[in-house]
Amino acid sequence: MKISTKPRVERGLSTLETNELVIDFETTGIDHETLRIVEVGLIGVDRHYGDTFYIESMIEHGDIQENIDTIMSIPALVEMHTENGIVDDLERMLSGDCVGMTPAVLEQTILDFLPDGTQIILGGSGANFEYEILRRHLPNLFARMSPFIDDAGPQRRGYRNAVGHNLTDFTKDKTHRGFGDARAHLAELRAFRDYHKRVEKLLRVS
Repeated sequence: MKISTKPRVERGLSTLETNELVIDFETTGIDHETLRIVEVGLIGVDRHYGDTFYIESMIEHGDIQENIDTIMSIPALVEMHTENGIVDDLERMLSGDCVGMTPAVLEQTILDFLPDGTQIILGGSGANFEYEILRRHLPNLFARMSPFIDDAGPQRRGYRNAVGHNLTDFTKDKTHRGFGDARAHLAELRAFRDYHKRVEKLLRVS
């Protein structure tokens, strides 16, 4: 699976203010001291989980060849990022056939979509990972973020522990590409919202 040859930045259908950012970063590893961002998928949503804007882009973070070499030195990443096309897209960036955003351009692009003076919630699954990336690499955006994280992971584990199965088949739509995973995480967050609404309705009736 290959990304477009240039970043995708689009408005969504919702005209309400952005309240939350569902973000998935693909990186060269999991050590925050050394990792580099290689791709981002982001969906801005309003307070009803309606899509307000989208960003999908490779990221020019550090030396591209060094990022490829780092990925190729980690067996788990070699398999994942070769299979999902990220290594191919990084090589296309080296040859000039694919253009990415720098972290600074990504940060400003996101900020331009956000309403003034409002704290923004971070959404996703395992989103503490993304939260720390924002803190280290997109500090101006991090300054706008709420300390609250809308994370599907704890909700999933709590539901599974209670009833013995998952609410949704959250893995079927995961591509280990930024935008595909952000979309899968948002679908799961919406499923939990709808579940809580149904429970609340039943409690009111009883």
